[in-house]
Amino acid sequence: MELNKDDWIQWKNLPAYAAFEDALREIGGELVSYLAKKAGIDPLEDRRVVGNLQGIQWLLDWEPDFIEEGDKNDAEDHGTPAAY
Repeated sequence: MELNKDDWIQWKNLPAYAAFEDALREIGGELVSYLAKKAGIDPLEDRRVVGNLQGIQWLLDWEPDFIEEGDKNDAEDHGTPAAY
């Protein structure tokens, strides 16, 4: 799904997105606290927690491929290959 930058900004300004982002940050903070207290006791669990933290960071950093305003007609093409 491709979005234009304005759609993205509107979505990120919704209260539901803010709640989602807050929840991710809270969970991330809890995981960092866990590592600060218990890292090294169970290396396998440490790796699982680090993987969760990386996933949370990926979600927070994710941005879609934006379509250019002039490309809206191309986006409606639904990927039909051009004839050569």
